[in-house]
Parts: sequence; C-alpha cells; structure tokens
Amino acid sequence: MMKYLLIALAITAVWGFPGDPEDEASIIDNLLDEDMSLPCTPKPCIPVCKPVTKYLTFGSFKLPYTENVCKPDAKCLATAAACIKTLQAAMVDADKKSKALEAASKAKNSAHATKAQKDKAAAARKAEAASAATALGLAKAAFEAAEKEAANAKAAKESAAKIYTAKAAVMDARLKSYEQAQQSHKNAVAAYDGAKSAAARAAADYAAAVKAHCDAEAQHAAAVKNIGHGHLAQKKCASTGPGNNFFAKAFPGGRNNWNGEVGFKFTTKRGFQVSALGRSLPAGGSLRGTSTVSIWDPSTRRKVASVAVGPSSPKKDGYAYAQLSSAVSLSANKEYRISEVTTHGMDKWNDASDGSLSNYQSAYATFRGGVYCGGSNCGYPTHSDGATRRPGMVTFYMK
Repeated sequence: MMKYLLIALAITAVWGFPGDPEDEASIIDNLLDEDMSLPCTPKPCIPVCKPVTKYLTFGSFKLPYTENVCKPDAKCLATAAACIKTLQAAMVDADKKSKALEAASKAKNSAHATKAQKDKAAAARKAEAASAATALGLAKAAFEAAEKEAANAKAAKESAAKIYTAKAAVMDARLKSYEQAQQSHKNAVAAYDGAKSAAARAAADYAAAVKAHCDAEAQHAAAVKNIGHGHLAQKKCASTGPGNNFFAKAFPGGRNNWNGEVGFKFTTKRGFQVSALGRSLPAGGSLRGTSTVSIWDPSTRRKVASVAVGPSSPKKDGYAYAQLSSAVSLSANKEYRISEVTTHGMDKWNDASDGSLSNYQSAYATFRGGVYCGGSNCGYPTHSDGATRRPGMVTFYMK
C-alpha cells in the first residue's frame, strides 16, 4: 500500500504538465531515489529485553530460573510517533499544493493566459514539487522502517520459539529434580520423626499426589492416542519412574539382628547412570521404618549416591525405592558397593546366597556377593562375606 502511495505522490508532482512520458518517469524515479534532507526518518523500534531471575516456590523451597523479559522501547516509539505526525502534515501540505498546482495549470493552459498566470503556475509547480519530494521522502522512510520492523518481528518470533522450546525443556528437568528433592526431603524428615508422624503422612501424601498426576497423564495419553491424536499426549512424567531394576526378581528376607552397614558389591561392565536406590520389601509387602541406602566408591571409601527409603516410598515389583535428586554416573569396569543402614528389630532383609545370573541384569554389571561393617555409623562396608550372598537386599535402578 505504501509503495502505491509513493507512486501516487510522484505522479501528482508532474500532473498538469504534458510532455515526454520518459521525462515524467524520470522525475518520479528521481523523487524516489534522491537522497533528500528530511525533517525526520521513522526508525524500527525493537523491544528492549533483559534476562530476569524468577523463582518457582513450594513452601520454603525455591527453584530459580531465568526468563527473558521484553518491554517496548518507549523513547523510540515516541520519536517514531512524532515523525509519523510530521509525515502526515507534509502529506497534507503536498495535497494542498497539488490542488493549487492543478488550478494554476488550468489557468496557464487556457488560450488567454497572462504572463502573471503563467508565472503563478510555474511557482506553484516548484512549491508542489518541493512539498511532494518531502512527503515522498518521509513516506519512503516510513515504509522502509515498517519493513525492518516486520522483518525484526518475524526473526524475534522465530528466535523466541526456539528459546522457549529450549527453556521449557530445562524447566521440565529442573522441576523433576525439584520434585525428587522434595520427596527425598520428606522421606528424610519422616525417617527422623517416625513412621506414624505427620511428616511421614506428608511424605506419603506428596508421593500419592505425584503418582495421581502421572496416572492421569498416562490415561490422557492413552485416550488421545485412541482417537488418532497421539501428538497431543503429555510426557512430563515419562522419566519420573525409577528406571530398570538391577535385579529381575524380589528377595524378601528373614534377618534383622545387625547394627551396621550391610549389602553387596558389584563390578560394572559398562558405564551407566543410576537414577534411584531401593530396598527389598519384607514378606508382608510393606516397610515399617526408614533406612538409608548408599552406593560407595571403594577407591575413596566415600558415598557416590545416598537416599532414604521408607514406608512412604513408592513400591514396584517387590521393592520400595526413592529417586536420587540427580542421576549418578558409574564408570565402566569398576567395583562399587551398595548397602543400607541396619539396626536390630528393623524390617527384615535378605541374607541368603543365590548366584544365578538370571537374578540380575548381567549385561550391566556382575554381582559379586556380600559386604558389611559393624557398629552404628560404621560407614564404608569394608568386609566381604560370601561371593553369592545377599542378592536383592538392596538394589539400584539404571537409566
């Protein structure tokens, strides 16, 4: 539309002066291409953006994230509006002068035109040409500014879409880590306060709420898939499960008369990530108390992962488990030890021997039998006691 306005103004500048069409075209080209001195030039106004730290809160916990907040450039917009106002005034002036030129041209071209009428027409032509040139220049500058703004807006939209996709993925990952940390915190408080405490009930309620949300998401995914719209399925809970259990079956036990750290050692065959740790459920299928399960690095005798597992922990295939706040990477061809804190009278655990390869996922690691240490807070399970002892007493889950 702006291009047609430019051409119309240019034609107005030469209207009423019959002559060579090539000359008229040359005048229009000169008006459009001439580097004129303009009172102002409209410029594209790009929003002013800056990163702002915001927080996702839940009780006393805060999860920081960064959002790119954009605001209009008020100063640029005000300047552009003033320039557009000047443009409109110039176009009104050009219109008045074009009408004056039209009237003067008729008088000049009449059969009895006087010299004064011809001089007036010439002056009108000169004034109209100058006014039209200014209006043309402003209109052209406004059109170019609008083109740049449109291009910038398109580029910003495409960039924002990419940034949003990436940021949304980061937010999902951080939210999952936060939920896992929240569950671990509640489990730890429950362990301290006792299985029947308010903290234990809160931990169980929180785990139930997360499960209900993910169950609803799974039902929605199945429903939209059945009606041919599988692309609408949500997958935010897809990675909230524990992963693959190292053991292929459950090993309910019969022993609970030791104070210390008890478990087993294993040697990895390849590198992999551990996302959760678990305890085998006793014969009744439920835990009465909470205990800490840990993976140890023998080279440093330090924990590489640790989490509390108790009555409020989710259960699956004969085990109770708890997610780690973030997955832990285990190196290939390296020994690790996994154990839980044991006390007299706690939930019973497996102390029997069974070295069958069908019991565990041998493609990932080799089960190498029991380990332990004695006494409260004994720490690293130093001693080995049987090459096939205690499978499934505790476990780890792989991603």
